[in-house]
Amino acid sequence: MILFVYRFFKRLNQKNKRRVIALIAMFCITFTSLAYNVQLSHAAGLSSAYNKINDSRPSITNTTYVTGWTFPGTTAIKCMQIKYTTTAGGSTKPTGMTTTSASKVAISGGGLTNGNWTLDNGTDGTLKYTYATGEATTTSAITITTYGITNPSSAGVIYAQINTYTNTDCSTGSVDTATVAFAITTGQALSVTVEPSLSFAIAGVAQSQTVNGATTTVATVTDANTIPLGNVNPTTNAIAAHDLTVSTNATNGYTIYASYSGTLTFGSNTIADLSYANGSPDSFPAAGTSAFGYTTDDTDLSRFQSNKWSKFETWGYPVAYQSGKVADETDRIGYQVGVSSTQEAGTYTTTVILVAVPTY
Repeated sequence: MILFVYRFFKRLNQKNKRRVIALIAMFCITFTSLAYNVQLSHAAGLSSAYNKINDSRPSITNTTYVTGWTFPGTTAIKCMQIKYTTTAGGSTKPTGMTTTSASKVAISGGGLTNGNWTLDNGTDGTLKYTYATGEATTTSAITITTYGITNPSSAGVIYAQINTYTNTDCSTGSVDTATVAFAITTGQALSVTVEPSLSFAIAGVAQSQTVNGATTTVATVTDANTIPLGNVNPTTNAIAAHDLTVSTNATNGYTIYASYSGTLTFGSNTIADLSYANGSPDSFPAAGTSAFGYTTDDTDLSRFQSNKWSKFETWGYPVAYQSGKVADETDRIGYQVGVSSTQEAGTYTTTVILVAVPTY
């Protein structure tokens, strides 16, 4: 075959010889190039690689980094190295980043056993997970969770260079590699304003119901805007009540204040108020005494407990109180009137005023 080629080449003129030589040279270059490309593709890259941070703000300490990828093959490896750099192909650690206090949380997937692998954090900016015996990977996803990293001190893109090795020196016996980018961000300051809220409902109470130890005598009060104490005589006092229900998101709760427009009056005649102030209520006089007042069953106002009553005044005083935000808290306020045998006949009136005041 070689002799044939030689004789063929010898018969060619000088011009054709140069053409043949050029073709042979081109063939050699092409063949060499193909051989080179095959050699480069020998080491497969890690696919589906990423680096996730639980808090991406600059200089945050004790951050958790989750690094993941998928192995391309079943190679026994002894080192998995994650190196953090300022550029994709560089070696400079991001300013302010600290990994020497990092600790392993877990290694999951990839065919590897979590307990076999140890973290070497001795080189700042580089995490080296090693296993001296080595362990064969599987073509599946792996996640490595590391805690205790301090983020770089400035916002921007940084890179994680991921490499696997067949040696624990984490520099020789390179197997697979991948480089991923992720961002350090200042975070987005979010604010929201919750509107203050208050719901205040007044409902009538039926007859024969208790209010702080007393019993209502008036038929059901169906109108929240009236207190129909009805007919009263010297032998029996009249008692009515309202339920006061409050909902509010006020941090310091609320207070309901009670007052009136003035003494119970009919023409020039009046029914006397109790003499006990809100701060020192006392028992209501027995039937046969002209008197008018109120009570409350709110246990936060313990001075009213055990059927104690107070006089109305034109300035409001507490009849219900709560120190924090509430939903549908109900307290009961009672009204009582008594008359003497000499009280002038007639219809006496006044206006009771209940004010709910939340404190934010």
